[in-house]
Amino acid sequence: MKILYKTVTPIFTALIFPVIVFMPFFRLITASDTVNQLLTKYGIGEQITLLDLYHAVSNIKTQAASDGKTLNLSLDVIPQQARGYLIAFLVFFALAVLCALLVIILSPVLKKKLPVAGVSLFGFLSAFLMNVFFNKAAHGFISGEINVIDIYTAVTGDTSVSTLTGLVGNILGAVSGESSQLGGILNSLLGGYTGVDIRILELSSAQTFMLLIFGAVTVFTVVMKLAQTDN
Repeated sequence: MKILYKTVTPIFTALIFPVIVFMPFFRLITASDTVNQLLTKYGIGEQITLLDLYHAVSNIKTQAASDGKTLNLSLDVIPQQARGYLIAFLVFFALAVLCALLVIILSPVLKKKLPVAGVSLFGFLSAFLMNVFFNKAAHGFISGEINVIDIYTAVTGDTSVSTLTGLVGNILGAVSGESSQLGGILNSLLGGYTGVDIRILELSSAQTFMLLIFGAVTVFTVVMKLAQTDN
């Protein structure tokens, strides 16, 4: 039983790392043609993995370097109302990863199982709180209080997208003032370029599997502890 526990627990916990990297971590649905074109440009779809984000940032860095620009990747580009929640999300994500590493290291060497169960339970709570704080951060984007195009411009220094969005909006406003019928037709054709309509922004299946792995490890560790006590 001890050999089974010391073998299964670290191997099963290690599954968290491919889950984090390769499984969809974020889900984004937008009705904005502008945002959809940006996502397509950098190879990002509705379901976004951390690997997708890495490749997208690498492509943006390459493009910025070719244009002689430097990316601003500090959290200062995130508006105040979402920044604190985003930082809390990142902190609990880091804690969840740290808990996974500790379980992998401690479970084969510790004789006592309760510390491992405690670390795994804390990892479960961290993965849960990740979702709570990310949803709070995402609320500003979904409600329209935060414009993702403005953040893209602040990060890359590329003002062409925001300029296009504002220009189309001004044209539609002017045409609608002259003719509501013509304005309605143009709005149906170009309306997707005038704003940033984020419908869904949430954590995806990777976070769910993190919860399942931490939960299973916690339960398995407690069961093994109880079985050991009975013996």
